[in-house]
Amino acid sequence: KGGILKVTRELLQDTAEKLMSYLKKWISKKAKATRNFLIIKKIKDICGGLEVPVKGFDDLKDIFNVMLDPAITAGAVVLTNQSGFNFLDKLKDERGDYILQKDPTQSTRRLLFGVYPVKVVSNKTFQNIAGKAPIVCGDLKEAITIFDRETLTIDISSTAGKLWETDQTGIKVRERLDIQSVDEEAVIMAEHLIESFGSGAAVARIE
Repeated sequence: KGGILKVTRELLQDTAEKLMSYLKKWISKKAKATRNFLIIKKIKDICGGLEVPVKGFDDLKDIFNVMLDPAITAGAVVLTNQSGFNFLDKLKDERGDYILQKDPTQSTRRLLFGVYPVKVVSNKTFQNIAGKAPIVCGDLKEAITIFDRETLTIDISSTAGKLWETDQTGIKVRERLDIQSVDEEAVIMAEHLIESFGSGAAVARIE
């Protein structure tokens, strides 16, 4: 996987320090987006056709109490999008208490049932399908493995192709990695039917 950022030679000369600072942020953002995309794609491959409908509190309890192996729930997390988080954030238990609670160690993070960390990505990154919000439950580290075939590399060139003709410098970032499933029973894809929310455009909480 790779990406190219094109800048003029003059810009690189005059603002090298600021440009490199921007480049670091750009690389980090692109690398995270690439990994998120590959992880979600692999989860969809594993769980395709096996999605578990979730309407409320008890359905989520069934997933963690019965469907997932107890050894898996010990390291389980919840991965969802904005629509899924909106559903979970409003859901209450039989006593009327919200099932998402603040993590005492990280104020910006929420815990499902006070136990399982909830990670949220944008609806653009993890799209709703047929009006259903995805809610992935399980131990992602047990379900899939990321293989880094090559460390992240950066090449800078002003002589390739038409870059020389347009007085530009190309900054190319390359990353070679692969994601494969390990234990397909370590993760379950739940889905909640939503009626009033589409793809959404709210700010994502990405960890």
